[in-house]
Amino acid sequence: MNRENITQEKVQAVFKAIDTDGDGCITGPEIVDFLEKRGSLSPQKLRDFGRLDQERDGRIDFDEFEYAVNQWYFDLEGDSPEARAVEEIFRQA
Repeated sequence: MNRENITQEKVQAVFKAIDTDGDGCITGPEIVDFLEKRGSLSPQKLRDFGRLDQERDGRIDFDEFEYAVNQWYFDLEGDSPEARAVEEIFRQA
């Protein structure tokens, strides 16, 4: 995946694609739905996505999502759970 192609517009579009109810937050069921529709649901991926929830309130708001994308963008190793989750999101989007 070419990280240089990830624009602010792409980040917003991907977030909106996952946030199917449009409430400004991504929930567990929305992540499950996103991954199931793409045939890539697994317990490990769900754990990785859970790490994006910095506030630990069961929801990933846009600020948390954007922060994770920025962390992934500069994490050239890409071996953290957060980096794996973001990589998977953009691979599936």
